Amino acid sequence: MILIDRRGTKIQASVCRRHPITRPIEVGRVYNISHFKVVLNDGIRLTPHDFRLIFHTCTSVAESFDVRIPRNGWSFYNTQIIRNRVSDFTHLIDCLGVISAAGQEKLFIKDSQLTKMLHIDLQDSRGKIRCLLIGSLVNIVADYLASNWTKRSVIAFQFVKVKSFKGTPVSSKVHFNPNIHDAIELTKRDEMLNTYPRKTLTQLLETKEFKVEVFDGVDSAVFVLYDPEAEQFTGFSCEELINNIALENKSIPEGEYHEDIENRVAGLEMLLWSATKLV
Repeated sequence: MILIDRRGTKIQASVCRRHPITRPIEVGRVYNISHFKVVLNDGIRLTPHDFRLIFHTCTSVAESFDVRIPRNGWSFYNTQIIRNRVSDFTHLIDCLGVISAAGQEKLFIKDSQLTKMLHIDLQDSRGKIRCLLIGSLVNIVADYLASNWTKRSVIAFQFVKVKSFKGTPVSSKVHFNPNIHDAIELTKRDEMLNTYPRKTLTQLLETKEFKVEVFDGVDSAVFVLYDPEAEQFTGFSCEELINNIALENKSIPEGEYHEDIENRVAGLEMLLWSATKLV
């Protein structure tokens, strides 16, 4: 089992088979636990903690109602960290992303039994990773994809093992569109990318552009607008403006603006959204 304290620190715990505790511990409940054994976490690591706990007959377990204990204790790793540090993960992790693609269910033989498997692509602000679902998780996710899935569906996996994880397979917990800050921010970003999709370098080089200066009352900055975003913002495309200037057959001195730009852009308000944050 995995326990979490009020600070969000998670630690692995197990019950001694020869001398089990007298009171069962239920998932999702809060307990005050004392008189347990602390050993090095040198076996199968479910958490990055250096130690793990062992409960025995003398261990005292009393239910508590401390609301300060988080119920999930998320500790998400973004896709870039997962890709760059695959060999470093010797413990289970949490990951969150938008389901960008899903494969077909397949069957394979595991422990002399047919077991389902399903590949899905999970995408966040740092990239994309391929996830393999096995066993009961396939039914849970497949049912959701068949009934509720949209292009902005956010899925959170808890207690996930990466490819190079050594040890016995451990079932993951899955949450769809969880009401947490990370999922809400990811949904907002995905909506922004669907409205203003990314372009390749070749596409940008082939796209017309013009620059606008934005002033917030304190300082100013220059932004480059490309089609079709420029047309959504100003009401006319860069290509249309360039063609109009070509028909007029006149040059614009450096540092000056065409009157069409000044008439249509001056006074417009721009709301800026940053896709990155300082760490």
